[in-house]
Amino acid sequence: MQKAQGYSNTRTYDLVLTAILIALVFVATVFLNIKLPIGANGGLIHLGTAMLFLASILFGPKKGAIAGAVGMAIFDLMAGWVLWAPFTLVTRGLQGYLVGKLAWSKGRQGDSFAMNLLATLLSVPIMLVGYYLCE
Repeated sequence: MQKAQGYSNTRTYDLVLTAILIALVFVATVFLNIKLPIGANGGLIHLGTAMLFLASILFGPKKGAIAGAVGMAIFDLMAGWVLWAPFTLVTRGLQGYLVGKLAWSKGRQGDSFAMNLLATLLSVPIMLVGYYLCE
């Protein structure tokens, strides 16, 4: 019985933590963004990406991917960029997963500054190519 109780608490903790990370990505994207007058649809520079990086580095690839993908896709839905939401879900999910996977590789748990920096830099082309293909 004790084992089942602990497992349930862990699952609840993971669910709540992931929901909080999604909310942080969403809020950082909504309130801290600059619209760019480029391309047919423009674009945004926002701090949601920084929150995606932090979530992936601090909590691993799964939580980082979910937080970035869902948080920014919800932003697209709420901001009227509905057509972009599915692409954002995939592109930002891949970006968050890559950062987390590299930051947590070889026994590291996001504790190597050099690997974290490398992971964030390597994830940028994935995001750019993903959105370019969608455009």
